[in-house]
This record gives sequence, structure tokens and C-alpha cells, in this order.
Amino acid sequence: MVLPFGAIGAVGAVAVGAVAIGAVAIGVVLRIMSRQAVSRPRWRIRARWATLS
Repeated sequence: MVLPFGAIGAVGAVAVGAVAIGAVAIGVVLRIMSRQAVSRPRWRIRARWATLS
């Protein structure tokens, strides 16, 4: 019964690590997007929304 618990622990550790890496990646992407949004003029975004609408 030791191996199943060990396998569950390993899978849990990998899952937690994957979630942590995913959260960091999402945070980095959001920071990059926010920087691009700040650097870009707002009238371009408004023009795009006007053309889409």
C-alpha cells in the first residue's frame, strides 16, 4: 500500500507544480499585455472597436 500513496503524492506534487507554473505564466502574460496597452494610444483601440462594431 506504500506505492499507491507514493504515486498519488507524486501526481499531486506534479499537479501543484504545474498549477504554480501556469499561474506565473498567466501573471507574466497579463503584465506584458498591460504594458502594451499602456504604451499604445487609446484612440487606436477605440478605432478598432468602432470598426468592429
